Amino acid sequence: CRDISRGSALSGGLLEAATGAVHALAERTGESVVLATLARGERHPVLRAEGQAVIRVSSSVEVGAPFFSLVTGRVLAAWASAEELSEILSAQGLPGETWDGIGDERALAAALDAIRLAGHSGQAEEDRGLASLAVPVLARGGQLVAALGVHLPAMRAQPERMARILDEMTTAAARLGRQA
Repeated sequence: CRDISRGSALSGGLLEAATGAVHALAERTGESVVLATLARGERHPVLRAEGQAVIRVSSSVEVGAPFFSLVTGRVLAAWASAEELSEILSAQGLPGETWDGIGDERALAAALDAIRLAGHSGQAEEDRGLASLAVPVLARGGQLVAALGVHLPAMRAQPERMARILDEMTTAAARLGRQA
């Protein structure tokens, strides 16, 4: 459990604050929210809150999904330390077909650089009718604490709405990071 919560970074008061932040974000956006951490090369969802819209994406959509197919997994990898990224690759392998056919470490490094440059990861899965966004939760020193993700139906993923949700997520992640 200590590994899953990244040591003391996501325990006690921060876990309580994160619970409030995840539920508040789900309420403000109306969409499903997940907070995931990284331990031993694995993604661990530690908090979830379902949106209240009649048509919504259940957070269970990510259960059993490959690490790199999830935007929270990509964010965790993008902000992982070199040692953590090595653990991810040992546990998960390269993304391959689960993420744009990335089949070598050079292509993976470029994709992770692009996520860090953008400050988030997003994807639309038209065939499944869903869209997802994720941002990092970083401690004051820039150390990765967790990834905050939102899943919503593609029919509500208009660019303006996605930008508002991303702003809400970034604000919530920054607030949590200051408490880490």
